[in-house]
Amino acid sequence: MEILINTVTFALPVRRFLVDYAVTKQQQLPVVKEFVVRFIFTLQECHPDAIQQFFGMSSKELYTVLSNLREERLIVWENDQIKLSQYALSRFDSVGKSYVPRFFEITDQLDSVTFELLSYKMISDFAEGRWYPGNVELGLEPEAYKGTSEKAASAFDQKFTSFLERVKGLDTFSDHTSLYKINSVTPRADQQLPIHANFYADLPVLKRPIIEYADEWVDEWDDDQTIMSAINKSLSSSKSAKIRSQDQAQAVMDYLHSTFDPFLGDCITRDGIDLNRVVLVSNTEHDPEAKTRMLFGNLYTPDNSSLILRLLDELQTQGIDEGQKKLDANGIIWTVSQDDKLWGRSREFSDFIDALNERLDGRKSPGKVVLALEVSSVQEARQVQDIYNFSKPEFQGVDAPFINRDSEILLVPDCLVACLFHIKHQEFGSLTIPIGYVSTDSKYVRAVHSKIKAWVADDRKFNSNLRRSPPRDEYNNLIISKVLKS
Repeated sequence: MEILINTVTFALPVRRFLVDYAVTKQQQLPVVKEFVVRFIFTLQECHPDAIQQFFGMSSKELYTVLSNLREERLIVWENDQIKLSQYALSRFDSVGKSYVPRFFEITDQLDSVTFELLSYKMISDFAEGRWYPGNVELGLEPEAYKGTSEKAASAFDQKFTSFLERVKGLDTFSDHTSLYKINSVTPRADQQLPIHANFYADLPVLKRPIIEYADEWVDEWDDDQTIMSAINKSLSSSKSAKIRSQDQAQAVMDYLHSTFDPFLGDCITRDGIDLNRVVLVSNTEHDPEAKTRMLFGNLYTPDNSSLILRLLDELQTQGIDEGQKKLDANGIIWTVSQDDKLWGRSREFSDFIDALNERLDGRKSPGKVVLALEVSSVQEARQVQDIYNFSKPEFQGVDAPFINRDSEILLVPDCLVACLFHIKHQEFGSLTIPIGYVSTDSKYVRAVHSKIKAWVADDRKFNSNLRRSPPRDEYNNLIISKVLKS
């Protein structure tokens, strides 16, 4: 069973260069000029009178044509005899049983061209992506930043046809433009290109995660899979400690004790989660209108976020303003340990928070999603806010996460609860395989609400590192408590 477990937007370092270059462009002579040139080519050498008589020109017309051809260095006019220049002679190609003149013009051009700094693929206007602060930067070796102008010049030379087609929008079959020389390449600015990737797990056999680009243009653009290899490498370089099965087994038991997960609870053995049973349970026919549904993957993946939002829309009540429907809740608690999970590192995450906030009544306090995230210092808190502040949620600093670092809970008091357990696997590096459930059944919502309320009661597990301004008292330190207040 192939399931989408995460969506991640990577930031690929790119650099913009100013390229000064010259091109040769094949030109077709005006009809009169071309036939005069062909006439001279046939005779090899002739008197101007022969041209005038053959084409029936006036003296003025003859002088104009011959003057233009001489200015363009196509003819040599000496001692009343005209012949083609060596350049003009070299432009004749054999076509069938005749010869056809093909002439070229050399022109200087100046363009801004962008290359990614990993393998120097050219980036054109079609390569669009949505940048946001949570993108995961693909780190490059220091060597990648050395000799960038020379590397860009070489890539520009090799991919000039692609540049004409994709950047300049030329039809290279009809527009015969060729690169003549590169005069100079000057670095201008560094940027980042968003690369949107979807990660899949194939249950029950967990090998390597299956990676697919979300945007079709990237598949063709990354034809040598250089960037895909860099993404794979970034997963393998996770700093997380070696995964021990006994630790995961205890963690999932603690998760079940606090979330009452009705699906995952049937898939537990002494060694932890039996993925074969997970697949079996997931394949069991479920009522699509049921209040409680099994979840695979992070909450912000497209299918999961759509399901959660649909369930919430069914619970919306009349708001303060006439005709406006909002949830009857002070806010939403979303608690997770974000480290080593590539959690929330995509625009889908931000879009999901925006959609949740739209369903809350902003006149209530806090009236937003409150992200309860694990931070140990103000410095770490600033880094976390840079990543997750795009949608302006409220933040609650946490010293000790709810349940454990493998558990994730989204609670809309009296409305909905979604719980996930993040399975770690050595082959997945910094990715996890989230499995859990979502429910609007009051018995699950109230049960998890009670557990979170008991957790919040111990204010020693929280800190104010993520607050924009210092709290006036201990109560204000726990903004999360305002969500739980009826």
